[in-house]
Amino acid sequence: MSANKVWIFPSNKRLTEQQKNTIEGQMTTFLSQWQAHGKDLNSKFEIKYDYFLIVQVDPELQKATGCSIDSLMNCITGIAKQLNIDFWDRWSMYYLSANDQVKTIHVNQIQQRIKDGEINLQTVVFDNTLTEFSDISQYWQLPLEHSLYSRFI
Repeated sequence: MSANKVWIFPSNKRLTEQQKNTIEGQMTTFLSQWQAHGKDLNSKFEIKYDYFLIVQVDPELQKATGCSIDSLMNCITGIAKQLNIDFWDRWSMYYLSANDQVKTIHVNQIQQRIKDGEINLQTVVFDNTLTEFSDISQYWQLPLEHSLYSRFI
Protein backbone atom coordinates (compact mmCIF):
# COMPACT_ATOMS: atom_id res chain seq x y z
CA MET A 1 0.00 0.00 0.00
CA SER A 2 1.52 3.29 -1.10
CA ALA A 3 1.33 6.45 0.96
CA ASN A 4 -0.57 9.42 -0.41
CA LYS A 5 1.70 11.94 -2.09
CA VAL A 6 1.30 15.48 -0.78
CA TRP A 7 2.33 18.97 -1.81
CA ILE A 8 2.07 21.86 0.63
CA PHE A 9 1.93 25.34 -0.86
CA PRO A 10 2.33 28.07 1.78
CA SER A 11 0.93 31.48 0.87
CA ASN A 12 3.07 34.52 1.62
CA LYS A 13 0.00 36.23 3.10
CA ARG A 14 -3.21 35.25 4.83
CA LEU A 15 -5.82 34.22 2.27
CA THR A 16 -9.03 36.23 2.21
CA GLU A 17 -12.42 34.55 1.84
CA GLN A 18 -12.57 35.72 -1.78
CA GLN A 19 -9.11 34.30 -2.51
CA LYS A 20 -10.02 31.01 -0.83
CA ASN A 21 -13.21 30.82 -2.91
CA THR A 22 -11.22 31.42 -6.10
CA ILE A 23 -8.65 28.78 -5.14
CA GLU A 24 -11.37 26.29 -4.21
CA GLY A 25 -13.16 26.80 -7.53
CA GLN A 26 -10.05 26.50 -9.65
CA MET A 27 -8.62 23.55 -7.71
CA THR A 28 -11.95 21.69 -7.86
CA THR A 29 -12.04 22.13 -11.64
CA PHE A 30 -8.38 21.20 -12.07
CA LEU A 31 -8.50 18.09 -9.88
CA SER A 32 -11.68 16.85 -11.57
CA GLN A 33 -9.73 16.69 -14.85
CA TRP A 34 -6.25 15.82 -13.50
CA GLN A 35 -4.77 12.75 -15.11
CA ALA A 36 -1.51 10.85 -15.48
CA HIS A 37 -1.01 8.78 -18.63
CA GLY A 38 -4.69 9.16 -19.49
CA LYS A 39 -5.91 7.87 -16.14
CA ASP A 40 -7.73 9.97 -13.56
CA LEU A 41 -5.84 10.81 -10.39
CA ASN A 42 -7.64 10.22 -7.11
CA SER A 43 -6.84 13.57 -5.53
CA LYS A 44 -8.15 16.20 -3.18
CA PHE A 45 -7.10 19.48 -1.62
CA GLU A 46 -7.72 21.57 1.44
CA ILE A 47 -6.81 25.02 2.71
CA LYS A 48 -5.51 25.04 6.30
CA TYR A 49 -5.03 27.99 8.65
CA ASP A 50 -5.89 30.41 5.79
CA TYR A 51 -2.27 30.03 4.60
CA PHE A 52 -1.62 26.51 3.32
CA LEU A 53 -2.96 24.89 0.17
CA ILE A 54 -2.46 21.15 0.56
CA VAL A 55 -2.91 18.81 -2.41
CA GLN A 56 -2.79 15.05 -2.11
CA VAL A 57 -2.94 12.10 -4.47
CA ASP A 58 -3.80 8.52 -3.59
CA PRO A 59 -1.42 6.42 -5.74
CA GLU A 60 -3.48 3.22 -5.43
CA LEU A 61 -5.29 3.83 -8.75
CA GLN A 62 -2.66 5.91 -10.52
CA LYS A 63 0.52 7.66 -9.41
CA ALA A 64 1.19 11.26 -10.32
CA THR A 65 3.97 11.40 -12.89
CA GLY A 66 6.25 14.10 -14.29
CA CYS A 67 3.78 15.64 -16.71
CA SER A 68 0.87 15.50 -14.27
CA ILE A 69 3.00 17.08 -11.55
CA ASP A 70 4.05 19.79 -14.01
CA SER A 71 0.39 20.49 -14.75
CA LEU A 72 -0.31 20.86 -11.01
CA MET A 73 2.59 23.30 -10.67
CA ASN A 74 1.31 25.26 -13.67
CA CYS A 75 -2.16 25.41 -12.10
CA ILE A 76 -0.75 26.66 -8.79
CA THR A 77 1.45 29.19 -10.59
CA GLY A 78 -1.59 30.48 -12.50
CA ILE A 79 -3.61 30.86 -9.32
CA ALA A 80 -0.70 32.62 -7.62
CA LYS A 81 -0.34 35.10 -10.48
CA GLN A 82 -4.06 35.76 -10.65
CA LEU A 83 -4.32 36.42 -6.89
CA ASN A 84 -0.91 38.08 -6.48
CA ILE A 85 0.20 35.43 -3.98
CA ASP A 86 3.57 33.73 -3.64
CA PHE A 87 3.28 29.98 -2.99
CA TRP A 88 6.97 29.34 -3.73
CA ASP A 89 8.95 31.15 -1.01
CA ARG A 90 11.06 28.44 0.63
CA TRP A 91 13.06 30.93 2.71
CA SER A 92 10.22 31.78 5.06
CA MET A 93 9.41 29.99 8.27
CA TYR A 94 5.74 29.72 9.19
CA TYR A 95 4.92 29.39 12.87
CA LEU A 96 2.08 29.65 15.35
CA SER A 97 2.16 32.76 17.52
CA ALA A 98 1.16 32.75 21.18
CA ASN A 99 -2.48 33.33 20.16
CA ASP A 100 -2.39 30.49 17.58
CA GLN A 101 -2.17 32.80 14.59
CA VAL A 102 0.08 31.81 11.70
CA LYS A 103 3.01 34.17 11.30
CA THR A 104 5.88 34.12 8.85
CA ILE A 105 9.46 35.36 8.98
CA HIS A 106 12.51 34.99 6.78
CA VAL A 107 14.81 32.27 8.08
CA ASN A 108 17.57 34.87 8.58
CA GLN A 109 15.35 36.54 11.23
CA ILE A 110 14.99 33.45 13.44
CA GLN A 111 17.90 34.22 15.78
CA GLN A 112 16.83 37.84 16.25
CA ARG A 113 13.21 36.86 16.93
CA ILE A 114 14.42 34.42 19.60
CA LYS A 115 16.54 37.19 21.19
CA ASP A 116 13.52 39.51 21.07
CA GLY A 117 11.39 36.85 22.80
CA GLU A 118 8.89 36.67 19.95
CA ILE A 119 9.64 32.97 19.39
CA ASN A 120 11.51 30.29 21.34
CA LEU A 121 12.70 26.73 20.88
CA GLN A 122 9.20 25.42 21.69
CA THR A 123 7.42 27.63 19.14
CA VAL A 124 5.44 25.41 16.77
CA VAL A 125 6.65 25.71 13.18
CA PHE A 126 5.37 24.16 9.95
CA ASP A 127 7.48 21.87 7.77
CA ASN A 128 6.10 22.50 4.29
CA THR A 129 8.64 20.16 2.66
CA LEU A 130 6.76 16.97 3.56
CA THR A 131 5.90 14.71 0.63
CA GLU A 132 3.74 12.03 2.23
CA PHE A 133 0.30 12.83 3.60
CA SER A 134 0.73 10.35 6.45
CA ASP A 135 3.56 12.53 7.81
CA ILE A 136 1.39 15.63 8.22
CA SER A 137 -0.23 14.56 11.49
CA GLN A 138 3.13 13.80 13.11
CA TYR A 139 5.71 16.03 11.44
CA TRP A 140 4.03 19.06 9.87
CA GLN A 141 3.85 21.00 13.13
CA LEU A 142 6.92 20.64 15.33
CA PRO A 143 8.72 22.66 18.00
CA LEU A 144 11.35 24.87 16.38
CA GLU A 145 14.17 22.98 18.09
CA HIS A 146 13.10 19.71 16.39
CA SER A 147 12.35 21.19 12.97
CA LEU A 148 14.34 21.69 9.81
CA TYR A 149 14.69 25.34 10.85
CA SER A 150 16.79 24.45 13.90
CA ARG A 151 19.91 24.84 11.75
CA PHE A 152 19.21 28.60 11.62
CA ILE A 153 19.31 28.98 15.41
